[in-house]
Amino acid sequence: MDLQDGLAIILILRDNKPFDGGLLFNRAAIISSNKSSEWISCQSIQKNLLLAYKLSGIETNFILFSGAHNETHEVRAISENLIHLNPQVVIFVDHKPHPHAIIESLSQIYKNRRSKPEIHFHVYGDFPLYIKEWKKTEKHLKKFQVRWLCASESQRALLLSLLNKPAECVHVPFPIDTQVFRPMAPSKIAGLRRHLGILDKSKILLYTGRLSRQKQILSLIKCFEEASVYLLKNKKAPPHLLLAGNFDDLGRPYLDEHDNLNQYFSEYALLKNSLSPEISKRILYLGNLNEGSLCSLYNLADAYISLSLHNDEDFGMSPAEALCSGTPAILTSWGGFNSFAESLTSVTAISTNLDAQGPSFNKKAAINAIIALCQEGSRPFAHRQKLAKEAQQFMSTQAVANKLKDLHNVPAPPFLGFNSFMKSLPSHLSKSGPLFYENSKFFNDEYLRLYNSYVVTK
Repeated sequence: MDLQDGLAIILILRDNKPFDGGLLFNRAAIISSNKSSEWISCQSIQKNLLLAYKLSGIETNFILFSGAHNETHEVRAISENLIHLNPQVVIFVDHKPHPHAIIESLSQIYKNRRSKPEIHFHVYGDFPLYIKEWKKTEKHLKKFQVRWLCASESQRALLLSLLNKPAECVHVPFPIDTQVFRPMAPSKIAGLRRHLGILDKSKILLYTGRLSRQKQILSLIKCFEEASVYLLKNKKAPPHLLLAGNFDDLGRPYLDEHDNLNQYFSEYALLKNSLSPEISKRILYLGNLNEGSLCSLYNLADAYISLSLHNDEDFGMSPAEALCSGTPAILTSWGGFNSFAESLTSVTAISTNLDAQGPSFNKKAAINAIIALCQEGSRPFAHRQKLAKEAQQFMSTQAVANKLKDLHNVPAPPFLGFNSFMKSLPSHLSKSGPLFYENSKFFNDEYLRLYNSYVVTK
């Protein structure tokens, strides 16, 4: 019996009908939140994932889940719907609400049934913050075959460090809508530079996303300043730095660091005002922008830059959008950014380190990358198109749809549970608890072990 025959028998056992030459698991129920995420990036991820599944040709039915406090009635209704649909795969595409209640209900529904659906999870960067919930779900998940879909190799490595083997964690990037984020003809953005008050031909650096302590915006500005000082001393024009997004006051709660109202914006304003006028005037804050305006900025910029070391940086929607628009990127070698650097020639990676004082990046390398950008000549539009094509082949909605389709031709393995390392984490990792040793600012050993994959991907 060859492999194909083996797959046919699996399908007969699971679905009580013979293999017909199509997708092995073609009927899917996708469970998603009926509320928009508070994170703009997660809103885009959900929208784009649903589009990718639609493009994949997988027969999908969509079920909404609110995760309300009194969710018993809602979970029962979802369970009855799943019995009616009889899906071969149940797919969770959102990072919350946590799926524990639904998985528990499914384990009861299928307890005495021979044919069970696979369970697929799209994993987000906040997975470690919900370890207690996942532990409660473990015994119910063991009744199913499970596939974990991770947006980057770093996130995949992190998750594998928590699972008993064998386990299936697959790298599937979060998709980018390349009908929106793509190269624009130079004529379409011809007046944008003047509209922004940029009257010289200096290079333009762009950051889009949350302007937050979590994203190292002040560190970015300090590197920009040092690069600009060097360029001015050497009679070279410094770049412009455009910042687009909302300021937040989240601080870094996972490190027990909390900001007061408008604190981070105030720190930004103080830092900007402390710079020399020649450098300060080159930093433009543009506020929060819609997708069309963002695409125009990506096409105007000479490079996207992010020096983030955020714990939830499992992918990076903003740099991904920029890359699919053909914009080169300067990124820390951290978390999901590593997969961009490994897959694309348009990424300059800034080395990072992780020790008892937490993650850090090579400041000198970041400054040198900015200087090197300013010493480059101009590039033709064809070069932007080439870079965009390279990125789109990796993470466009159609590229992700093709990957999802391929995955639905291969059965996932039984879930064997979480390992001892996972079970040691809840006392250290939670939304309200710090990740460092009590009464100190040094990170604990569990943190270093867990997030080592964000620095080293292989």
